[in-house]
Amino acid sequence: MHCFDFSLLFTLLMLGGCGYNTLQSNDEAIKAAWAEVLNQYQRRADLVPNLVNVVKGYARTRRKCSRA
Repeated sequence: MHCFDFSLLFTLLMLGGCGYNTLQSNDEAIKAAWAEVLNQYQRRADLVPNLVNVVKGYARTRRKCSRA
């Protein structure tokens, strides 16, 4: 009876460890995916000032052309 209790406890502990590793792997995958999302947001935010400058330059060119 005592041997059965020990083997059952050992089996439960081993299975619990496997579940913990899966949780850790999933957590790292989620963090990596979220970091990619943040990276894309930052790239887009970095492009906005460039777009504004392009539009301003185009507006200046149009103003010069319409005055000429």
